[in-house]
Amino acid sequence: MYRLGCDLGVDTTTWSRVPVGVDPTSSAVGSVPSVVAVGTDGELRVVGPDSAADAEVTTRFVDALGASEPVMVGGTPYGVEALVGCVLAEVVAVNVAQTGAVPAKFALVHDDDLDPYRRSLLTEAARSAGISVEQFVLVRRSDADAADDDDAAAGAAAVAAASLPPVVGGAGGASDVAAAGGVAAGGVAGAAGAAGVAGAGPSTR
Repeated sequence: MYRLGCDLGVDTTTWSRVPVGVDPTSSAVGSVPSVVAVGTDGELRVVGPDSAADAEVTTRFVDALGASEPVMVGGTPYGVEALVGCVLAEVVAVNVAQTGAVPAKFALVHDDDLDPYRRSLLTEAARSAGISVEQFVLVRRSDADAADDDDAAAGAAAVAAASLPPVVGGAGGASDVAAAGGVAAGGVAGAAGAAGVAGAGPSTR
């Protein structure tokens, strides 16, 4: 069992994985590009800055969260929350591929002055990524920085620990997390299936 902190960035989204209790899952940090494209199959996916020629790419959409105008990707209009959800799904898929388990908690950093409407859009983005309401936690940047002033994603993961139940027995696997209200299996499978080019590989710490 582990918790996952995430700091959504305009160009790059960083994540930090922190084990819960006695768990063989290693701590790690990594990133994925905040770059989304529609491939020839019509699916949204995260891609690297140098994407394939068959994909139309959109970048720097994070700051447009809450805007009334949709973002056109591959000739189709999308709400920014859908694009953010694609990025969050990629973060989950990368960690599921590495650990074989879904996170017990997914903590997303947001600016302190983010209004309730845009916070609700982040919650909707998480839902579209297959992250359950029980699992998702929004963490103010000031709280994340107070917990870890070097890494907001790690700080968010630390803050999320307060919302976890006590760990009983050995390490929790994917089935344990799902039973407790973790990432919906369909969402994770969809994220893994639609995963594009992941960002920089994780570094253990």
